[in-house]
Amino acid sequence: MATTSGRFRVYRVLGAVLHINLFDVADRRLYSVYQTDYPAPLQSTVDSLATGDMIEATVTGDPEAPQEPWRLEAAEREDTASVDIDFAVGVEYPDVARQTWERALAEASEEGVVPTGRALGTQEGDEAAGEVWVQPRDSLPDGGFTPAVAAGRLPLEPWLERLPYADAPAEELLAIEASDPDEPVREPYGVFLFFTKAGRGLADRYRERWDLPRGADSRPDFDPY
Repeated sequence: MATTSGRFRVYRVLGAVLHINLFDVADRRLYSVYQTDYPAPLQSTVDSLATGDMIEATVTGDPEAPQEPWRLEAAEREDTASVDIDFAVGVEYPDVARQTWERALAEASEEGVVPTGRALGTQEGDEAAGEVWVQPRDSLPDGGFTPAVAAGRLPLEPWLERLPYADAPAEELLAIEASDPDEPVREPYGVFLFFTKAGRGLADRYRERWDLPRGADSRPDFDPY
């Protein structure tokens, strides 16, 4: 058995199998932990977790048994580092994302297209409302590709901590999944709309457009991450 302590981002709360997927932000490793059978104080914390939460935690498990989930030994939510994250599937990309993708194609090098972003308009004073980022399909051997937009080539965690153009932390993220697995893959392969505190009003308008209320884990069932 092994024990690891550090900061973890909640990537998904799974209802069907009662697991929680945690991303170790320092080691960039994904852990799956059990969701039930903890002592009362810890169980209360676990029950309250949602996608985007940041926790200071200790996990224990067997590195030689990759299919077996680990267990939480301790967990405390970090309110200031937690982010509202929601997912929209099969919706039209906003114009700002299409324009950013066109620029990504125009600026592509011999190595191909890279994740590309830009600031979103201001909401209050001179503070940016957030940023939009697009990423290409992330190729894997034998013609495969990553099955989830959040597992692609854009480094989500640094962007959540501080957006490079807005120069402010993200308070929420709306991720547009490229398509359902049964549909043709679209490009860009996923769009990310990050919003700062000043961009809450703009985020509200996108949420209303795509029916994504805060607090609802909208990650699609087919997404294993």
